[in-house]
Amino acid sequence: MEVIMYTTHCPNCRVLAMKLKEKNINYVENTNIEEMTQLGIRSVPYLKVEDKLLSFIEALKWTREQ
Repeated sequence: MEVIMYTTHCPNCRVLAMKLKEKNINYVENTNIEEMTQLGIRSVPYLKVEDKLLSFIEALKWTREQ
């Protein structure tokens, strides 16, 4: 499963990163603002799981369910 976290390392980004690490979920960080804009991401963090984009709240819920 491919997991990408779109991040600027803001406080919410750090929370999501901590939750992913607690669950031993491997992920790649993407800090490319231009790519985020092209994907329609207006705030971070966002998590891309396979081909689905998850907002911060959705990503936290997904992480808890893993």
